[in-house]
Amino acid sequence: MFLFHLRRAFEDFKDNALLHLLAASTVMLAFLLAGGFTLVYANAWRMAAGWRENVQVMVYLQDSVHRQQASAIGSALSAMPLVDRVRFVPREEALAFLRERLGSRASVLSDLPKNPLPDAFSAIIQPPAGVSAEKAVAEAALAMSRIPGVAEVEYGAAFLKTAGRFLDFSAVLGVALSALLLLAALAICANTMRLVLYNRRRELAVMELVGATESFIRAPFYIQAVLLGAISSGAALALLYGAFAGLAAGFSAGPLLPADFKPAFLPWWAVSFSILLGAATGLAGTAIALRHLARLEQS
Repeated sequence: MFLFHLRRAFEDFKDNALLHLLAASTVMLAFLLAGGFTLVYANAWRMAAGWRENVQVMVYLQDSVHRQQASAIGSALSAMPLVDRVRFVPREEALAFLRERLGSRASVLSDLPKNPLPDAFSAIIQPPAGVSAEKAVAEAALAMSRIPGVAEVEYGAAFLKTAGRFLDFSAVLGVALSALLLLAALAICANTMRLVLYNRRRELAVMELVGATESFIRAPFYIQAVLLGAISSGAALALLYGAFAGLAAGFSAGPLLPADFKPAFLPWWAVSFSILLGAATGLAGTAIALRHLARLEQS
């Protein structure tokens, strides 16, 4: 019986090919937009998690601190509970790095009477799980600033706070946008099936007269709606993966990104959920269309 209903569903696909193609294309576009935003947000979240899990803090030393005292300060930094590793950055290295970053404009440093940059330590802090990264890093930076010989501690507090707010706002925006796109896909599926049912209303009336059950009449429409939604969402994921693979092939981590960061596609459970959601959208759209048809028949 299932194969019989499946054959009827494919026959209806063939009879209304243009209508189903337009509906599938529109539903695919809705899932493509929602999937694209989800993919961007997922990678942005991973990027921010890398920032928060390995926060770089620059500890600048006073000019009066000599290298032997600097070694003691480095030991004190390494002994702090949240500090993962510490690296000494001599002023000569800092100036060479600045010259490299300035490029053709490095000539402005030639007239300096002496190196104006201080010795410093680069400390990587790993906030504990379940604790606000901003709060943990701020407390660690305050403790570092109290070490004798430390002139200033800088860790980009404003950047961490802005990144957190951006992710929170993006999550709310993503949920709202995905909900709107899902509703649009649902409306498209419902209208498509409504047109199909309207074109076959006489055939359905005849089937009812000869004794066909309601489930027998509705089964092919549910099957084709599930296939329409699943195929549309699957095609959207295939297009999204193709675009992602092309962009990821030429990706290189910039200075603001974590060193080990690599973009990743949606996990398998998100892909499976998207296809199931597409099938559920088609199923719900058909149920709405059939209920609308039943109301018209009663009126």
